[in-house]
Amino acid sequence: MKKILLVILSLVFITSLQAFDLGSLANSVTSSDKKENSLISSIMSTLGVSNAQAVGGVTALLSNATTKMSKEDVGTLKKEVPEVSSFLGDKSSTSSLLSSIASNSTVQEQFKALGLDADMVSKYTPIVLDYINSEAGESLMKIVKSAL
Repeated sequence: MKKILLVILSLVFITSLQAFDLGSLANSVTSSDKKENSLISSIMSTLGVSNAQAVGGVTALLSNATTKMSKEDVGTLKKEVPEVSSFLGDKSSTSSLLSSIASNSTVQEQFKALGLDADMVSKYTPIVLDYINSEAGESLMKIVKSAL
């Protein structure tokens, strides 16, 4: 479990072009006695993946999407869907080296690093989009969808 957590944390940091609260992510991955994030719970139950794979996959998708979204839209996403804020962060805090590394990594490669088949991206995507639609509405969901 520690190895998977380390891979997820390293992968997300290097490939997401975003800084995030490592404590929140680690807690969401490792806490079994705390209330789980409903998006993560939904992915785990629907796709039969581990908590770490659910968190890593959602982080990869949302991080990728937010690199293509305006700052205003990312801000709206964080405000309207606060539960996903732990997967998003401030893009300005990464170096140009990390930007270069991340631009050479795809979401499919990130999923493979999590031990997931690349085709799982297409299974995660509608769950994430449905969640955003239910929490923030169709308009914001369409913005995220166009960025994925």
